[in-house]
Amino acid sequence: MNKPMQDYVIKLAKTTSEIKGTFDVIRQLRTDYSLESYVNYVKSLQETGFYLAYLLSGDKVICVSGFRIDESLSRRKYLYIDDLVTLNNARSTGAGKHMIDWLKRYANEYSCNSIHLDSGVQRHLAHRFYFKNSFDISSHHFKHDF
Repeated sequence: MNKPMQDYVIKLAKTTSEIKGTFDVIRQLRTDYSLESYVNYVKSLQETGFYLAYLLSGDKVICVSGFRIDESLSRRKYLYIDDLVTLNNARSTGAGKHMIDWLKRYANEYSCNSIHLDSGVQRHLAHRFYFKNSFDISSHHFKHDF
């Protein structure tokens, strides 16, 4: 599946059909959703500023990124990547880099001063990818479950 990057097209999922088309990729990371619950939740999130970008190789979705643009006192205006997933058999083809480069351009176009994401501590291959694409570890993320 080694396709040249110029054959890739990135679009924002807006219709139910487009959101459904991203499900096979996103469920590699988010296994707890059924197709119906995923589509409904994405539509709900989109009402609050969530975007779902997908990368096509031909007519096949091989990379998906969920993201939002937000602002805070500490970060000012920034793009936050909720999810970035490449289809297992499309890894190391340049699809992830193409998506990251697109997200960087998108953030710049919307006057963001940075891009942020969280990545599970066990995801060593993902971390290597982020380092390779000019990301730094800038903080630790803490959580408290209820």
